[in-house]
Amino acid sequence: MTTAQIRIEYRRAPKLSILLHDTPLLECIRNGIDQGLFIYREGSQLWGPGDMKPVIRIGDNHFVHTIEDAKGKKLWPRAEPLELRLQANPNTIDRGGSSELVVSVKGGVPPYTYTSNEPQLAATATDQTTQQLRVRPEQSFTYTVEVADSRGQRQQAMAVVVIREKSGEIQPPVLPGFKPPEPPPLELSAQGPLAQALADLWDKARKAKVGSIATLKVRLFDAGATWKVHQAMATLQEANVTCHFEAGIEADGIDEFEVKFTGRVDKANPVKSFLDAQIRAAEESEFRAEYSLAFKQPLSLKDATADTFSKRLTQYGGGEAFVEAVAGKV
Repeated sequence: MTTAQIRIEYRRAPKLSILLHDTPLLECIRNGIDQGLFIYREGSQLWGPGDMKPVIRIGDNHFVHTIEDAKGKKLWPRAEPLELRLQANPNTIDRGGSSELVVSVKGGVPPYTYTSNEPQLAATATDQTTQQLRVRPEQSFTYTVEVADSRGQRQQAMAVVVIREKSGEIQPPVLPGFKPPEPPPLELSAQGPLAQALADLWDKARKAKVGSIATLKVRLFDAGATWKVHQAMATLQEANVTCHFEAGIEADGIDEFEVKFTGRVDKANPVKSFLDAQIRAAEESEFRAEYSLAFKQPLSLKDATADTFSKRLTQYGGGEAFVEAVAGKV
């Protein structure tokens, strides 16, 4: 419920004093937060029990959720960045021996979906954060696992189990005409206010000796912030941009209202204008946007090109975001 709607209901309550100013209402909301009853949301920013007291504003784009409602909508508790680890113990075995694979997941928002080239490690819509499996590969093998959480965060990990021959030499089998596949391009991710998330992403890439970025995805969860970023996305010339919107709206007289759009960014403006009006008029709304950028030439990290790109992308503003990138070849 918006704070504006709460103020209206507060004034209607016959057992409450006439509300001459907003101070009693604001104190009521703050006390509810301190007592673990409410969550206050402004755009993509959240305040809950244990946080510093927020500056509560009365308006149609400022919300108060009960703890139960916030948990149901996966707003609270805050999602930690998704982390994934895959270990093989031991990672070198004799032919006919075995190794134990251990998968560990931390953070993110369950349920999780596991995909792997080892079928027994695959799982769908599970809260499980650890998996253990004993394997007996017939030849040296690289095991891979990817985990996605319910908010779309993804992480990949791999572990190599090497076969040691009886002679003591480690000789992975090579078939005639076999060309080892190139390792998959490095994937990186970061989360936070968009400008900071991009800066963290570039920093991670440079520390990993990545010279350029081939593709970039930007996920946003607040419509107001998305429209600001959309203005910048629509002007990009160095990348092919597609966007995806998902919106659900609750309002008086509306039993179900959902919109999904996927297409080029230049085709999204009519949908953007329609959704903006509907979300502003809604009692409650859920919103998610994703922009996928495929750079025509890899975005260089060897100079200030990426930093300049970040400034252009956030020139009109930007809210809380999850960004992920695939490294380029140069």
